[in-house]
Amino acid sequence: MNKPAEPKLAATVPMRVNGRAVALAVSPVKRLSDVLRDDLGLTGTKVGCSAGDCGACTVLLDGAQVCACLVPAAQAAGRSVTTVEADDPLLARLRASFAAHGAAQCGICTPGMLMAAVDTLRRHPRPTETQVLDGLGGVLCRCTGYRKIVEAVLAAANDQAASVAEPAAGAAVGSRLPRLDGAEKLDGRARYGADEAPADALWLRVIRSPHPAATFEFGDLDAFAARHRLAGYVTAADIPYNRFAIFPDLRDQPALAEGRVRFRGEAVLVLAGARERLEAIDETEVPIRWQPQRA
Repeated sequence: MNKPAEPKLAATVPMRVNGRAVALAVSPVKRLSDVLRDDLGLTGTKVGCSAGDCGACTVLLDGAQVCACLVPAAQAAGRSVTTVEADDPLLARLRASFAAHGAAQCGICTPGMLMAAVDTLRRHPRPTETQVLDGLGGVLCRCTGYRKIVEAVLAAANDQAASVAEPAAGAAVGSRLPRLDGAEKLDGRARYGADEAPADALWLRVIRSPHPAATFEFGDLDAFAARHRLAGYVTAADIPYNRFAIFPDLRDQPALAEGRVRFRGEAVLVLAGARERLEAIDETEVPIRWQPQRA
């Protein structure tokens, strides 16, 4: 729930997902990535940034690649959505080629890469390497260096045989081997930490600043938590070293703001509890006294 709260709206949003007609009672502004994962259980679509930067959530909307985290549910109404779980001959060919070339490693970017590759090959059935690079350019990979992925797409386009033979005894060192977990990373079955949770797991909801610059004070958070039957909450005062950064020697960014926010959306409070209770909270009721400042 580390994302902006959705307005308390509900609408029936019809769409076709992997060829199947569905009608979902969801907020029209709910992200398509969350609709696919939370409402339809299609966790093959991964979420890396929720900002359209990484491309891990890439799906096809009426055949064209989009970042599902940037598409509101209403925008998909009456349209066709294709995810990595789809039964599609071109997608199957790409899966086999990715497996043969070792193009799926950690697997987080793989569904987005496959969807971008399907889009690319439908637009360019016999693409140049430049066209493949351009077609996959919206999806980031931190494992492969991209070469294996590009080679896999080019091989699939040219109908090259996609298989990895088991090496003879004594010849495995230096040989390409099929990944034991490769198939499930290529068809959406692989489950990661964000893809499932125990039925009794607590959920977190991050409360963020609605102001680009402001000072703030908390009111009676204990009473608020009790009223909403929450398990608890975390403020900056609860974090022993309230700093983070990409590089450990440069930790200067507060994990939770300490009485002052410097940008709209800065995290100030974390609530913990049952998911349905957290989702029902109106953020305007959270006891925070804001004093907006000039940005």
